[in-house]
Amino acid sequence: MTKTEKTAVVEELKEKFSNSSFFYLTDSSTLTVEQVNNLRGLCHEKGVSMRVVKIHLPKRL
Repeated sequence: MTKTEKTAVVEELKEKFSNSSFFYLTDSSTLTVEQVNNLRGLCHEKGVSMRVVKIHLPKRL
């Protein structure tokens, strides 16, 4: 990912956070692929937006 792409992702996250009344940060590193897929499915069913980003990107916010 280039620096320009990283900056764009950070700006997108800033906008989402500023327009949301709440959000959750989670660590899915201990989940299996099947568990992550199930989580994504549940989020989709509930209308929840799920975004996976590298740990260092939110630190730029």
